[in-house]
Amino acid sequence: MVRGIVPPHLDARDSWVSASNWGTKMERNASDQGARIDELEASLAQQEHSILALSHELYQQQQNTAQLEIQVRHLADLLKTLASAEPGTFPGNEKPPHY
Repeated sequence: MVRGIVPPHLDARDSWVSASNWGTKMERNASDQGARIDELEASLAQQEHSILALSHELYQQQQNTAQLEIQVRHLADLLKTLASAEPGTFPGNEKPPHY
């Protein structure tokens, strides 16, 4: 075995490398880096998709909340109107004939 120059990305266990294995280790590291880059790109794409889906869902929830707020205000106004009206002025407040 020939003692080679240790690149900074190799740890101490890889400091004794034969001349014939040097190219193989470099190729393996390059393919490992390529695979890692592919994994990172796939992860990034999935995260971007998730962010877009969550953003769309948040928009839909905001729209629903705005509609519900409008309905609640309308119902609150209706309740105020009904509470301030004279008893018996609305057909639902009439006593049945048998009373």
